[in-house]
Amino acid sequence: MDIRSSGHLVSASQHLDRRPFLPPPAFALIALCVGLLACDTAPAPPVSSQPVDGFPRALAQPNGEALTIPRKPERIVSATLATDEILLDLVDPKRILALSVFADEPEYSNVVEKAKAVEKRVAGHAEQVVALAPDLIFVASYSKPEFLRMLKGAGLPVFQLQFFDSIDQILGNVETVGQAVGEEARAKALVDQARPRIEAVSKAAEGKPRPLILSYSHGFVAGKNTTINDMIVAAGGANYAAEKGIEGNQEIALEVLLTWQPQWLLLQGQEARRGEAQAALNENPSLGALQAVRENRVIVMPGRRLSPVSHYIADGIEELARLLNP
Repeated sequence: MDIRSSGHLVSASQHLDRRPFLPPPAFALIALCVGLLACDTAPAPPVSSQPVDGFPRALAQPNGEALTIPRKPERIVSATLATDEILLDLVDPKRILALSVFADEPEYSNVVEKAKAVEKRVAGHAEQVVALAPDLIFVASYSKPEFLRMLKGAGLPVFQLQFFDSIDQILGNVETVGQAVGEEARAKALVDQARPRIEAVSKAAEGKPRPLILSYSHGFVAGKNTTINDMIVAAGGANYAAEKGIEGNQEIALEVLLTWQPQWLLLQGQEARRGEAQAALNENPSLGALQAVRENRVIVMPGRRLSPVSHYIADGIEELARLLNP
């Protein structure tokens, strides 16, 4: 499913009022003669009314709301990890007032080092954001509703990203952010770099057996219409939960889970490693009953690789493929 949001440029044409000069009657004939004898000159070019840098522009947000951005944003606040990662590869850090606190978490963030170029952090407190007087704030569908209400109530421009359930949606978010900040070309370049890498991994897996992989985290499995499903398929595997008819992320009773027989168990952990049965036992000792765990067919990946929310998803797919087929 390829669900993307798009922005629409707001522009208007203006025309100069060029009313002819009417000379007094006493000089009408003289004016006519002078006009006939004068050298031909090209008409003055029309004055352009194209907005500077494509602004102002109106964007249709993924949630259906419209947002008008009057000028190219120079005081941006990112309240989500997704836009932390996108913006740091998209704009000059001087244009970013603050990032989310997750930008500094090595378990989840792909931009820990790049984030050091931005001093301030926000942690879901509207008063903190309002005090920065930003000209654009990025939030996500999973941001707290009260946080969003307070920002909008303060009259601040808030852009909300909505979809994170597939590779196409995540790469679409990159282009959406590019539209919002006036960096469409750079956003397209980031997407154009990520897609061929993902396609190369998928092509390398063509014609090979697809091992059944179950992604498991604290009682939840990832089924159809999830980013992890897309990553597993792109990396050359088959999603065991999807084969079982699971939609989205669902909690599964341990008694049911232990009747399943995936060939590989995929877990989230601090380091990327393969054959780490102990990680599964640390997650839940009962998982030791699974054949995949008994045979050390366990893959562990850090959150920044297993659950990416930006163009860094290409890194996650490449790493999963490497761990699956060393």
